[in-house]
Amino acid sequence: MTDHNATGEPEALIAYVTCDRIVPWKVLSLPSEEGADFLPVGFGSGQCVLPKRARKGTQLWVVTLPWYQLEDSKEIKAFPVVSLVARLEIEGVCSKDTPRDSPLRRHPGVQTLLDTWDWVAVASSPGPSRFFGLTNVNHELERLGIIEPGDLARVDELRKRVGMRLQSVRIVKGGAAAAESEFTGGLERITRLNRQVFISFKSDPHYEDALNLALRLSELGFSCWLDTFALPGFSTMRKAGVSEDRLRDLLLWGVRQSDVAVAFVGAEYAREEDGWTEFEREAIQSRMESAAGDFFAHGILDGVTPDKSRDAAFHETGSMESIDDLIETLEGRFPLPSAAR
Repeated sequence: MTDHNATGEPEALIAYVTCDRIVPWKVLSLPSEEGADFLPVGFGSGQCVLPKRARKGTQLWVVTLPWYQLEDSKEIKAFPVVSLVARLEIEGVCSKDTPRDSPLRRHPGVQTLLDTWDWVAVASSPGPSRFFGLTNVNHELERLGIIEPGDLARVDELRKRVGMRLQSVRIVKGGAAAAESEFTGGLERITRLNRQVFISFKSDPHYEDALNLALRLSELGFSCWLDTFALPGFSTMRKAGVSEDRLRDLLLWGVRQSDVAVAFVGAEYAREEDGWTEFEREAIQSRMESAAGDFFAHGILDGVTPDKSRDAAFHETGSMESIDDLIETLEGRFPLPSAAR
């Protein structure tokens, strides 16, 4: 039975996850069967508000504060955005005391979550639950009263100020209807308007270039897929037992679900054999061939000439100075209707 709040609407909760845990979570949720749905299997928490408030039909919106660490540096930089990571429609909540033969513990990923967390809110499957790439939901959270406008005024304080407001699972006043109303714009942009962008790059020297592009696109209503490299957490992934094969599966899924691919093609990218960017290049080429014109690929060139045999996927190419032109092109090809602006 679906639990309702005082307004008669199903409950809605907003929870927080650190961005270094997102990739292991997504890998944990990857389907093992070809063609199966890719959705969060559940959300783990040690906060007792989760089992108290989450019931069948409850909406759980998960957000993060994206940050990154430059290579060969201990400096951590924060994006000036709060990003929507996932939307879960809850089937139920289980704990370590829930019988192992319970339907809620059927997915092995749920058991893995229970190895770390006291409670797991299990997502309905199939259902409307889904993951998102890098997004920007600052205004939505302000209107819901979760954060204040001043929280986002200074980037160097964002993680501390906003993190303190998000560290506890929050109950949305007005329930699911209020949350749906606020997040509809983002959902329209991301799920219905073909605005997911896969960004491919060699970590050095284009790490910051790719992150800056992702930030600009997220502010314009695009969702950017750059999990494996842009979100920190290789040590977390190793601890979680995430294999390179599963990371490659995640990358493949990211390319297949995207409508645009942008690659920063420099000398290292062009020369690399049997590595991550070579794998991404091949995945993008395959997507181009299967999409029958419904997929847009762009190469941003940095001191190299595209190899016609290897870079055929990137049918639109330009120099590093052409990023503004690329963004203008994407906005023209994937315009937002006025209702979603």
